[in-house]
Amino acid sequence: ASYSPIQSESDYHKLRAEFDRKYAVYKQLDQCLAVSTKDFSILHSHFTTSTHPLIREASRKAIEKLYAERNDAIQKMLHMYKLYHDELKTIKSLVMAFVIS
Repeated sequence: ASYSPIQSESDYHKLRAEFDRKYAVYKQLDQCLAVSTKDFSILHSHFTTSTHPLIREASRKAIEKLYAERNDAIQKMLHMYKLYHDELKTIKSLVMAFVIS
């Protein structure tokens, strides 16, 4: 999306509402990505701390399976997360410029 400097209080309120909507989605994406990160971290920890070959092999297979199941979705979420991050950053700077002026 393309954003212009805020010219009026009405523009300000519209952009703030858009920020709030986008931030809710951004926060949800962040939580989903955090869950996946935690899941992979747990499996990685099992893999790296185990000295038993069967446990290490099971952990490796679990990591590969989880990766196969989630990679596409994670990549899409990550792409959207970065887009929302950039948009929110832009909106925030426009809002701050208006508030300061």
